[in-house]
Amino acid sequence: MTMMFRGQLGTVRHVRVPIGPEPWREDGSFHLVHVGQSALILARPVERRQGRRSELVALTSRMRGLVPGGICVPDYAEFAELSHRLAGNEPVRPAQAPRTVRLDGWLADPPHLVERVDLRLPPTVLDPRAVARMGSALAAVPVHTPDPVMDPRAQRELAGPLARAALAADDLLVEDLLVRLIGAGPGTTPAGDDVVIGVLATLSAATGLPRANGLGPAHRLASQVAGLVDQTTAMSRHDLLAAVDGQFAEHVHGLLRALADPSLVTATIAHARTWGASSGVDHASGATAAARAALAHTSDHLPSRSTHVPRRSA
Repeated sequence: MTMMFRGQLGTVRHVRVPIGPEPWREDGSFHLVHVGQSALILARPVERRQGRRSELVALTSRMRGLVPGGICVPDYAEFAELSHRLAGNEPVRPAQAPRTVRLDGWLADPPHLVERVDLRLPPTVLDPRAVARMGSALAAVPVHTPDPVMDPRAQRELAGPLARAALAADDLLVEDLLVRLIGAGPGTTPAGDDVVIGVLATLSAATGLPRANGLGPAHRLASQVAGLVDQTTAMSRHDLLAAVDGQFAEHVHGLLRALADPSLVTATIAHARTWGASSGVDHASGATAAARAALAHTSDHLPSRSTHVPRRSA
């Protein structure tokens, strides 16, 4: 039996949303498909997905931060109240009939402050010291699993080759690596997808990268990612399509800031380890490997600085 949440969503003083239309102005219901400590995931019914880039809306707490196409409720008490109103104390199980939520209840009592956030990454000047420090910090993060199927390191190791292939405009190799990454690895958002998002974030933001036939490496990579998203989960497809459109979760923005500032690395890696089972570290691994590749590529293509010593005449 479908459970319909009726009435208002409660009084929320402050929400943060991406620049664009407010999700609660959309007419129609959503299905509650995931309940976590820091996120509630809503899915549009199949009949309302036509012509839409994504089928999901994420309601998140401050701990999770704002994600593309989502609504962040930064006050912890208000998020807890909202979660209780929508989900109660029962977990969402696949075998259950979906619980139905109408966001347009907020039209009658809208949040007092709606903060609009640009989730596009700003241009970033990579700092070699920060990139090296991120790499060392990631190498020290333990992986606690005896099951090789649940070990994300196989996907993380492909981040560097993927970034180098994109920088070299090797489209065939990019495609081969993406086929091996998208939908691969453990997690509701598979590790391979999170690695791809990290690589795409750095290649989107880093300054001074090459262009081949007028296209930068991020554009070339994104165009191939878009054609492979049906290989993965709905939640991961949402994140990948947002990244293709140049929209990244605030957590990913933090990774790029750390790659430009060594003083941010320690706190950033600590936060990444709290983001999902391994997603934060997978994102960081992809972003850092791409930063290493970008710095190496830029260094290799700098003009020679050989010194000309004029001959003395006899």
